Amino acid sequence: MRDADFDDLVNTLLQKTKQGRLPWKDAKDRDAFSCALGAFTFDLRRVEADDRTVIQLGIKDSPGHLLWEVRARSAVSSVRPEGQGNLYHRLCDLLELARNQALGLDAKLALLRETLANA
Repeated sequence: MRDADFDDLVNTLLQKTKQGRLPWKDAKDRDAFSCALGAFTFDLRRVEADDRTVIQLGIKDSPGHLLWEVRARSAVSSVRPEGQGNLYHRLCDLLELARNQALGLDAKLALLRETLANA
């Protein structure tokens, strides 16, 4: 897959996830989430390696063959550089949206607030 194709794919995943149109699930590993969509599954995870954070996005077909995978590493600086850093930050955004959906964080936060208010 060409870089431009993968960029478009990540942008579409971000947009559809923001709209709540993708069924992200907890993959039962720390910071790992999956989304089954038709004949494809997206696997998204955060991994700590060499004092940097790596975000991985893999795409599998229905038999489970890995078709494509991209990995983006955090930059040393907090500035959002073009290229790899930009991909990293978009994958981070996608991971946080998928995490929020898969774990139901909005509902849990509302319950936590209610619990604290009634304590």
